[in-house]
Amino acid sequence: MLLVSNINHVIKNIEDFQIELNKKNRKNDLVNALGQFTNWFAHKDELGNWIFGPSKFIGYQGISLEKYENKSQNKLDGRQTDAILQQWKIKPSKEEDKELREKLGLFLNSYGKRIKKTAKIYVLSEYQDGEIEQSKAIIAILKTWNKDIQKKVINDINLYKQSL
Repeated sequence: MLLVSNINHVIKNIEDFQIELNKKNRKNDLVNALGQFTNWFAHKDELGNWIFGPSKFIGYQGISLEKYENKSQNKLDGRQTDAILQQWKIKPSKEEDKELREKLGLFLNSYGKRIKKTAKIYVLSEYQDGEIEQSKAIIAILKTWNKDIQKKVINDINLYKQSL
């Protein structure tokens, strides 16, 4: 199977994951594996709610329950999806990680599953390549300033983010 090639594939796969789980009256390989997935990605839907998808599912183009259940024939490999998803992965802050673990735990609990102790949750970056380059340029400039100015600018950015 082909790996995802853009952020839109990943977002669609996270959305589709919510639907695919409920097929076959929730008696399927995806539901059975929920407590075994190690790398999860979180994305906010249109209503602002966190939705989740495991790397091994969301990293493939056109993935479905049927294709997942044929994982040996389709040669699905979480290491490949982890590598391709790296470019859109943001490690959450401690506070955000706590919130995401709670939300993922509730989500998994609705299927009678628990989050794997070694599971990691990442926030899906919504930035396009141009925005990432702009951010890198701003950070490079910021690093040339003294620490007090850096702290002031970072504080101002955080205040701005809170006002959005």
